[in-house]
Amino acid sequence: LEASAASRLGVWQQAKDIFESNPVFGVGFGGFGLSVRESQLLTDTHNFYMKTLCEQGIIGFTLLIIILIKALLSGWQLHKIGRTPFNKGLGLGFMGAIIALLITNLFGDRWSYFALGGYFWIFWGLVDRGILISRSVQLNHAGTPSN
Repeated sequence: LEASAASRLGVWQQAKDIFESNPVFGVGFGGFGLSVRESQLLTDTHNFYMKTLCEQGIIGFTLLIIILIKALLSGWQLHKIGRTPFNKGLGLGFMGAIIALLITNLFGDRWSYFALGGYFWIFWGLVDRGILISRSVQLNHAGTPSN
């Protein structure tokens, strides 16, 4: 392996060892960076899933997966029930963004940066609002009064 890949594998092994010694709750947010020896060049796992397992254990990792699955389902729901091309596209685009987030976090941490992570929450809010609007429009067209 070239030097960069070898150092990442070493960091992943270190994160795995920390997780195995603290599997339920992990070592706490930001704890991996504190466990790095001064001689190491990398102070981050360069894999968000390994970092989450190491720092927040199975409980935190499970919550992360639930959030990502719920977000993916929201995008699918808006794409399916959206009444306008914009809403359908927003749902499909959000699903694509979630898939991209899942893949890119294998090789880094794109979740913790506020400038990037903020967009996730804003777009999820737009998707969920689109779902509410689409449901409201469907009720109005069915002859049932809405709020």
